This record gives sequence, C-alpha cells and structure tokens, in this order.
Amino acid sequence: MAADTNIFTDKQTNNWFKACIALNLTKDGLTDFVVTELLNVQTIVGRSCGHCFIQNLIPCPTQDVCKKRKQNKCSFHNSQQPKSCHTCDKVKQNITLLHRFKGPSWANTKAELWAMDPWEIGKCYLPRDGYSSVSSVQESDFNGVVSIVLNCTHFQTCLSAACLSPPPPDKQCPLEKVRQIGRDVRHTADCKVTDADLQYFFLTLTTLLADPVRLLHDFSATEARRKLSDVPVSLPARDYAHPSRRANQKEVSCLEFDLSACHNLEQLSLNCRVTVLPNALASLKKLKYLTTALQFKCKALDMSHYEHIEQLKLQGDITVLPNTLVGLKKLKYLTMNNECKCEALDMSHYEHIESIDLGEGVTLLPHSIIHYKNLKCIKICTAYKELDFSMFENLNSITISKRVQVLPKQLLIHNNQKLNSIGLHEFDFNRCDKKDIHTWCLLNGADPVLCADYTPVLPSIKRINLIDVTCSSTWLRSLLTTLFTLDHSVDCSMVFRYITSLKVSKLPYTYACITTDLNNTCTFAVSKDSPGLWETLLGLSVKNLSISGQRYASSEWKNNHVSSLSQSLATLSQLETLRMHLTAYIDLPLPRSLKRVTVCFEQLHPSELRQLVNKLSAWTHSLECRVEFVCGHFKDTNMRHKIPSEEYIPIQQELETMQHVNVERFRIYDWARSTNQWSARDSVVDGDLVDEIVDNEFCKDFLKLFHMTHKSKIDGLSRISMRLKIKIQP
Repeated sequence: MAADTNIFTDKQTNNWFKACIALNLTKDGLTDFVVTELLNVQTIVGRSCGHCFIQNLIPCPTQDVCKKRKQNKCSFHNSQQPKSCHTCDKVKQNITLLHRFKGPSWANTKAELWAMDPWEIGKCYLPRDGYSSVSSVQESDFNGVVSIVLNCTHFQTCLSAACLSPPPPDKQCPLEKVRQIGRDVRHTADCKVTDADLQYFFLTLTTLLADPVRLLHDFSATEARRKLSDVPVSLPARDYAHPSRRANQKEVSCLEFDLSACHNLEQLSLNCRVTVLPNALASLKKLKYLTTALQFKCKALDMSHYEHIEQLKLQGDITVLPNTLVGLKKLKYLTMNNECKCEALDMSHYEHIESIDLGEGVTLLPHSIIHYKNLKCIKICTAYKELDFSMFENLNSITISKRVQVLPKQLLIHNNQKLNSIGLHEFDFNRCDKKDIHTWCLLNGADPVLCADYTPVLPSIKRINLIDVTCSSTWLRSLLTTLFTLDHSVDCSMVFRYITSLKVSKLPYTYACITTDLNNTCTFAVSKDSPGLWETLLGLSVKNLSISGQRYASSEWKNNHVSSLSQSLATLSQLETLRMHLTAYIDLPLPRSLKRVTVCFEQLHPSELRQLVNKLSAWTHSLECRVEFVCGHFKDTNMRHKIPSEEYIPIQQELETMQHVNVERFRIYDWARSTNQWSARDSVVDGDLVDEIVDNEFCKDFLKLFHMTHKSKIDGLSRISMRLKIKIQP
C-alpha cells in the first residue's frame, strides 16, 4: 500500500466498517428475542436432573466429539465416563429432535446446567468450534446467534414462513443469506465492500429484524432497525428534493430504485424508510409477493402491471390508483392498512382470494364482497353495508369494526365448526338498541332473540379480539361463564374503552388478555386494570385463577384498584388454585376453598414477608404455598434499595418452629448482571430445584418478566424461593 494512502478515506473500506457495525447492531437486535425463546426451548425439552455432565450422556466413541490420544484414551471422556440417566437422556433426545440437522454440538454445552441456564441448551445449536467458553447470548457473536435461529427448529414458529422458505440449508433461504452476509464480511480478503453489496446487506438485515411474527414488535429489534437506518448508506437512487432543502433533511424525500434489470424478481419486501416514484416498480412483471413497511411512502401507486401477484401487503403512506387492482386475478392474500388508501375498491374480481385485511383508508364499492369459496380470513375496518357472512363456507377468522353493517343472517351451519377467531373493533355492547349485541350473536351462530340472558359463543372459537370496545362487567362475566363450557382453551385479547362498573358508570381504557381453559381455569394478563375488570370476577365459577402483568406489553403492571380485586376474590367460593404475579405486596383476602396459592413479587420487604407468612400460617385448612420474591424495596424508581437476603432468614426460622407448617424450601439465589443469570447461593443442584407439584411455568414467566424490568440492570440482587405446606389444624 502506498505510504500516502489513508484507508479511512477509501469508500469501500468505509463500507466494510459500516457492514461490521450492521452485523453488531443486528446481533444486538436479535439477542432479547433469542434469550426469550431459549427459555421456551428449555421448557420444551424438559428439565434435566442437574447431576449429569455432558460426558456422562455421550457414548464413547462419538464422531466429532471424542478424540483419541495416546494409550487410546479419549480426551473428551477423560474426567467423566458415560452412564445411564433416563431423565437427562430424554432431555438430550429432545434437544436432538429440535436440531434441524440432528447434530447438536455436544462439546459446547454443560449438561449439569441445563436445568438452570437455557443458554447451555442453546449452545447445542451453535457451530461446533469456538463457542464452548461463551457464557451467554450477549457474549456470542453474530454467526452464533443466527446459527441458533437456523439450527433450532423451535424458531420457525417465531418467524414468518417467508423467512425460512426455501428451508435451510438451501442458499436461497433468507436466513441462510443473513448468515452468509456475516461470513462474507468476516472473511473478506481486502476489508472492502461495494456500494451495491452494502445496500443488499442493510436491506437483508433490516428485513429480518422487521419479521412480522415477533421481531417487528420486539423492542431490541426495533431499536436495532432504528440504528441501522441512522447509518449513512449510499443507495442506487436519485434524490428529487430541491438542493436548498437537502442540507436540512434527515431522510431522502424521494427515491427512484433502479430495478429495471430484475425481470425475474418474484418476491420484494420494502422495509426501508423511503419514498418511491409511482412507476419505480413497473418492470417487475413476474412479481408474486410484495410487502411494504409502515415507513414506506408512495403516491399514485399503479398495480396494473402485476398480473402474477399472489400476496400484496401494503402498509404505510400509500395511495393506490383506483381500478389498478382489477387485473390481479391470481391474488390470494390482500392487506391494505396503516394509512394505505384506495378509493372505490372493487373486490368482486378475486375468485382465489383467501385473506382480506382492509383498513380505514380503503373505501369499498357496495356489494363487491361476494361469494368466495376459498376465503378463510376477513378483516374489515372500513365502512361497508350489508355484509353477508352466510355466503362464506370456509371462514376461520372474522374481524370487523363498527363501520361494518352485518346482514341479519346467521353463519352457514356447516361453517360453525371452522370459525375459530372473532374480532370486533369499537363495538358498544351497552347500546340501548342492542344492535352490537345482535351482531355478536349472529357471528356466533345464535338468534339474538333467544340469547337475552347469556352471551353465546361458537363451540369452535379459540380466539377473541375486542379492541376499543365498551361493555359492562356483567356482559364480560357472562362471556367467561360461557367459555368455561367449551372443551378447549380460548384466548381473549381485550382493549376496553370502557367497562361499566357497579360503582362507577365509566372508566377509561382497560388492557388485558384473558385465557379460559378446562376445569374452569382462567388467566388474567393485565396491562392496565379497572374496577370493572375485577368486578367481572364477582361470583364467577372459576376454580383455577392466575393474575399477572402482560408478558410483552407491560412487565411493570401495578394494581391500581386493590379494593375491587379484594372484594371479588372474596366471592370466589369455588376457587382452588390462585397464582398471582405482583409488582409489590398487597394484602388480599383468600377464599376458604383455596388449596394451592403461588405469589411472585417483584419486590418484597422483610416486614411484608412477615405479614404474608402470618396470614398463611393462620390458615386452618390444608394449603400448599409457593412464594417467590426479589429482596428489595423499589417503590421509588430513583432509589434502588437492595436488601440483604440474611434479613429474611429469621422469618424462615420462626416458620420452622411451627408444628402445622412444613418449610419444604427456602432457597436463596444471587443475580449476576454480567451473565444475566440467577445462581443458587450454595451452588447445589438437587431435587429440591425440580418443581413437580404446580406452578413451575408460572414462576418461569415471573423470571422472564424480571429480565424486562430495570431491576435486571442492578448487580448483586437476591431472590428467595419458598415453599410451605400448611397442615389442617385441630
């Protein structure tokens, strides 16, 4: 290299630096997603005994693991020899079943930590070399994180089908292309990247981070996309902004992509923050799949060129020219929402249509939604009159807003067993004219006249979405009572504009997900509560009840209406099992029918623990109790008060003196921020850590939520896990 050459002024060298930054940002964006899903993988594969080392579980010799040295001794089995363990062998088998190529990297992992550390299970899906000493997802590199997502088939349930089609190891697989980007950047001979390659790298990585199934709404992935968009990248485009405006612009006002040579392009996903000219995509005659993101902008988009298109998903500030969709005879999936606009849309031409999703910006021609034989999913949030659901034979999902007028015809009788999802937006079930309640009855195959005293639900329903809905606590209680009669679980995602209460006529928004299941089981995952929500529980015939914050929406849920919840819990005469995840301690009455209780606190003071155990130990009936809590006092967010775990031990000692109380567990764990892991204080793994009675999954969710709070940033915290058994007192 010439002496006067400065590598930092070479454009392609700078591109290489930008590509390295992009890989690091993408890895950071995937980290939380991978951490969360590895917890789920740990649940799927099962819990190991905690005693076995990986050398005990691998026969000798095993290809790619065992290495023979002098005197024919295996270096891998040097300290431990193979032995039989039914529990760990089953976990090992399940790990193998989840490996796409059935070849886990056993030399990477520590089997004795499988029960406590999901990362040690994740390491089985890493490349064989170079990762045995990596102690967390955060310490891994880009190639390692992507390899886990590729090799562990659980992740295909968390990503869209397009992300893994064709499936690995096909080089055309989008996720394989992502991994190849990492290899190309790492192994380049001259540390240079062309403009075209850099644009391809950024577009491919951004597309992965915007995958609609999970990553699109993941905080870390969203943050990574934002940072990627801030990295200056030269695009093959022309800037049509006036020169006097360019200096003050943060994003380009108009881009014309040069795709004239891409005649065979079949799939295009535009997730970048750009505006394109209306005819910029006109050359893509063979296009089958077109997807745009919320940042995408295009005025007067002409769709008349795409006669082969099967899937069209338009989101963002887009205006589609009228009548340009008429020629799309092969269209199967149509989405036009989130500011997408189209006037006088005629839906009568799409005989192959399977899914329709239309937002408020679309206006429909009257009577243009006709008898579709293949239609499975319909979502209409725009105005439409005289929608006749009796025409559709294969529907499995219906979502409509209050702007849709439904004809007073019931669903086809033979369709009743196919429909499994109902969504309603902005409905008011408190209306005096009962119009919205009538619509609910029609969608659920019931005569409105005959269901005045109960809320009907189709036997096939598995999911209900109520957005911006107004109802009474009585109506919601009636709905849950009906759901208890079904032979399967039902997920209800609800955003209530108002729930009328016995005490207050209206209260602002309530956010909750309610799940019902067999044996009168009900789970409340709450983001924002209200008296009306808790009054839903009054006298409810629930036997198993769980209450917690929503896992993804709000890990810091606070019960703002303790008195309403307390009054309702006292009326649950059939309640046998109660599980609660609370931000802080609250004193709640426990129904006399209760047999098992689990409470997880994000913080608990010693005085509060004493108050709780005094309440539990005074119980005169048989009761199984599990209490999990973080040792601290964090009510003032500006004052993070850690409390030594030793201050809680005297309470344990007092309990052990009581003849009618068995202390089956009092285990202290310490939090290490550097590894994002809890470790048992005495470093002993035994049967006491394996929970086979109840509530293990509930407590796992509590630990997952801890990772999302500010407390996970505090080093040196302690957590205590208690299990008590109260005996019947004479």
